[in-house]
Parts: sequence; structure tokens; C-alpha cells
Amino acid sequence: MTTDAQKNEKVERHPAIILLAALQIIAGLQLIYTAISSFLAAKSITPEFEQEIIARLPAALSHYTVQILLAFGIVTLLIGVLCLFTAKGYLRGSEKARKRGIRIAIIAIIIGIIGFIILPIRLEVSSPFLIIMFNLAVILYLHSPNVRSYFGARK
Repeated sequence: MTTDAQKNEKVERHPAIILLAALQIIAGLQLIYTAISSFLAAKSITPEFEQEIIARLPAALSHYTVQILLAFGIVTLLIGVLCLFTAKGYLRGSEKARKRGIRIAIIAIIIGIIGFIILPIRLEVSSPFLIIMFNLAVILYLHSPNVRSYFGARK
């Protein structure tokens, strides 16, 4: 049972929470930009671009290029908007935001694994390997005791 003193106890926001919120905003904006690019690509697909996509997809999916681009755009748009709401929740100390951040990181890891299978291996900012490693770090950080207490104390 918690007392009023325990409920009113403020836990200091760790500076990394601000960094994590900023990175979440950048990721959200990047995903929204990617979604818009995907929608534009689906609308004005060129034969060369279609051949490049077909070369990376299994033969069974090669005839659904436009649909795949639209579905990818919708998914990235939704995740991008969720990232923006999550960043706001991080700064407010919302436990829901912490849990949502963990879910977003898991989804990003799954997308990274799929990208790892489809895309060639390279070490750059959009590399599936770096996306997987970054999101594993986010999950571990959001499960750390100090971070959990920050979010738990500000329900």
C-alpha cells in the first residue's frame, strides 16, 4: 500500500529520457517522410524502379509492387505518428508511453530483421543491423530500474 508521501514523491527525469524523446521525434518524422515517399513512389512508379523492387522481392510478390509500396507507406505512417505521441509521453513520464516505446522498438527490430534478409548488408544509418542494435538498447534502457521508477512515479 502506498502512502500520500510516496505518491507525491518526484523522481528526477534522467537526461537520457530527453535524448530518447528527441530520437523518437526524429524517428517519427523520418518514418512519416518515408511513408510520403512510398505513397509518391506508388503513384508515379517508373519501369526502372519497378524492376529494382522486383529484383529484391520473391517472384510471387513481384506483381504487387504498388500494393506493397502503399501497405509499407501506411505502416510507416502509423508507426511514425505513434513515435511522436510516444516522445511526448516520455517527457511527461507516462507509463503507457514507456510500454508503447518498447512495442515500437520490437516492431522496429522485426522490420530490421526483414530488412536484413531483403537488403544487402551495409553499415550506414538506415542499416538493418544498426536499427536492430539501437532498438535492443532502447528496450534495455526502458527496462532499467531508474527509468521504470521515473515512469512509475508519475502515473
